[in-house]
Amino acid sequence: MNSTISLVLKRCSSRLSLAAVVALSVGAALSGVVLSGPAAARSENPSSDRPDARMARAFVQVSAREYYFGLSRTSVKRGNVTFELVNYGEDDHDLAIRRKGSSTTYNTGVANPGERRRLTRKLSRGTYSLWCTIDDHRARGMKATLRVKD
Repeated sequence: MNSTISLVLKRCSSRLSLAAVVALSVGAALSGVVLSGPAAARSENPSSDRPDARMARAFVQVSAREYYFGLSRTSVKRGNVTFELVNYGEDDHDLAIRRKGSSTTYNTGVANPGERRRLTRKLSRGTYSLWCTIDDHRARGMKATLRVKD
């Protein structure tokens, strides 16, 4: 038990105070708050320590299920954009990204069920098509559109 909490518990003289301290301790533990100790120095968001996440101007999470893509946002500002494909489905999925009028396609690679794949690219203004390239997934509805604006 945390030494700070132990000290407070020792000083409590009434049941009401003890109940309040216990409730606060349980609340802090459930919310992930670290009151003190070596764990307090760790980053609370490990993904923000990744180079691709730090340099990204925007973040788009793409949820994949049979046979659907859900985007966390449908438009972003131009610049570095990190895409995170999260496969909530039972089949393998990937994410292809292409600006309309371009022949360049970016791809996250295949995400097995339960896996995540990230891709960061510098995107210019325009409309981008997103789709799953596996088998007939695109034809069955695994596609979306992202607008990139100034």
